[in-house]
Amino acid sequence: MPITQQPTFQNPSYADLVDQAVRHRDENRKSGRTRQLALEAFSEERPYIATVVAELHRVNEHISVDERLVSEAVSDYEAIGKQLVQELKWEQDDICVLPQGSSSTRTLIKSPSAEKFDIDAVCKVILNRHEVWDPIAFFDQFKPALANRKAIAKNRCWRIEDLNSRYYVEFTPSVPMKLIPANLLSLDRQLTLTRYSNSALAVVDRQTKKWKPSNPEGMTQWVDDQSKRKLVQIVFREAVAMEKIAGVEPVPDQSVPLSDTLRVAIRLFKRHRDMMVDRGELLPETKPISILIVTLLTQCYEGLADKGKTYQNHIELLSDLVDLMPYMVEIREGMWWVENPTVSGENFAERWNTDSGERKRALDQWCMQLQADLLGILQAEDKATLAERVRRAFGTTSASVPNPPKGLASKAPSSVIFQPATQGLA
Repeated sequence: MPITQQPTFQNPSYADLVDQAVRHRDENRKSGRTRQLALEAFSEERPYIATVVAELHRVNEHISVDERLVSEAVSDYEAIGKQLVQELKWEQDDICVLPQGSSSTRTLIKSPSAEKFDIDAVCKVILNRHEVWDPIAFFDQFKPALANRKAIAKNRCWRIEDLNSRYYVEFTPSVPMKLIPANLLSLDRQLTLTRYSNSALAVVDRQTKKWKPSNPEGMTQWVDDQSKRKLVQIVFREAVAMEKIAGVEPVPDQSVPLSDTLRVAIRLFKRHRDMMVDRGELLPETKPISILIVTLLTQCYEGLADKGKTYQNHIELLSDLVDLMPYMVEIREGMWWVENPTVSGENFAERWNTDSGERKRALDQWCMQLQADLLGILQAEDKATLAERVRRAFGTTSASVPNPPKGLASKAPSSVIFQPATQGLA
């Protein structure tokens, strides 16, 4: 449902977005109070900060996906690529199969429960001779080619299930964006060039029966580019000592060192979200999706880096990121908006505008709880309490709540601290 306000047409830099987010955060009385408590905790002599970092490292290691499972998934989608070449009578050079999503950005994590995880792959069809005027026919030709597999059609991909595995392969047919006439693209706004436009793709959107922009390679490169920018100045020896020395494109190694502060933040935030779902505090169908978390955090991280912001330790950076993240969501022409920074016209918050605000409330609810958990970790009086709070927030403790009602989950707090969006920001 559209939000009533004047349309915003400018596309500010992420440093500008961070400045606006800081202003709107500080205008929010409850959010500002939480921030003040965190600043007071940082200003005190904290004898356990090194322990906090060490505990976060343990969580980061614990949530890494077993490389053997990733290797199995790699073999699966390599086999799928070969099968498509064979069944559709393509030449080997006609297609390129590459990982996308969490596996390619190295932010894939284990679930707290036994549920399967996704290994996403995109099938890029290169040759001009393949028909682009009928995107549905392009998408549907994959079904007979995958007839011997349990392939389920979703809106933009084929989900391939193997009941003997602990993962799904979600396989997205696509073509290079440059092959698609403009009148066949379904866009929420005018398509413009970005710094990663060269790798832009078009994927089939079965709802609109048109092509939609996407850019998994660009997204991977963006996260990688920003992860090289170091915002944390001090990495404690206790934590560093624990770090391990560590066509079809290979899935990147899913182990991430603590010094990779952006990816660690993404992984920990996703884990915290999953723990809330596992405890019945967020609903699976309205929880913040991973691509939205990756985008908001990386935008915020880039903006902070552009402003020259640095932090003494990881917990200080995490605290700032969760404070600002809800306010990085924009409102454009009355709609919630989180734009894909690698290809204009793709709005990762698209479904927020059709659900009566449920997903936006879930994001606010999650951020509020993450703020509280980080503050509780900072204020721990002893190492045992600190370790328990870290493990409660990010570890494996869970409590199931059967059949939560529609909307916020039954155990969610009844109020949200984030005020309505003002000009250009949520």
